[in-house]
Amino acid sequence: MAGPELRTSYSWADLRNSDDGEWYELLEGALVPRGGESAAHQSILLRLATLLYTCLDGTKFRVFMAPFPVRLFEGPDDPPEAVTTAVLPDIIVSDEARLDDKGCKGAPDFVIEILSHSTRENDEVRKWMLYEKAGVREYWIVDPELECVMVWLLEGNRFSNIVRMYRNTDRIEVHTLKGCVIDLSQVFRRY
Repeated sequence: MAGPELRTSYSWADLRNSDDGEWYELLEGALVPRGGESAAHQSILLRLATLLYTCLDGTKFRVFMAPFPVRLFEGPDDPPEAVTTAVLPDIIVSDEARLDDKGCKGAPDFVIEILSHSTRENDEVRKWMLYEKAGVREYWIVDPELECVMVWLLEGNRFSNIVRMYRNTDRIEVHTLKGCVIDLSQVFRRY
C-alpha cells in the first residue's frame, strides 16, 4: 500500500503499513498529516532534546524526538487494528518499560509540543485533551514566536487548572524528572 487509503476512520495497522514517505498522526481515528517545521522549531527541538538527554543519563528514562509514534491508549492485548490514536509529539520522555520497537505503548511520563502554524490547534486543544485523558504526567507547549513555555501537571486524572508560564530567561524544573532543570536562555537563543 503506497499510503493510507482514503476513508473516514483509520487504525495503527493502517499507519504501520503506509510507505508513502509522509508522517501522519492518528487522532481518535482521524488521519492528520504532520507538516514540515521551521528552522526555529527544529533548533528548539534539538536544544531541548539535548538538555533532557543530559539530565536523563544513567536513569530509567529515555528521550525521543519526532517522528516517534506514541500509541496513547493501546492496551497489552490490543491488535493494531484496535488502536485509533497514535501521535508524534515533538519530544517524549518515557520509562523504558513503555518502549518497544515501534515506539511508545501507553502514555509517556512527559511530552513537549513545539507550536507551529500547522499544529497549533491540535497541540493546544485536541492533543492536550488526549494527553490529559491518557495520563501524561507533565505537558509542555513551547511557543517559538513568543519565546515562552506553558506547563501543565497532572493532578489526579486532570491537568492542573493553573498554567505555569515561563519566559525565555527563566529556568524550569522538570517536575517528573527530579533534579532536571532546563535553562530557557539556552533553548531560545538564536542560531
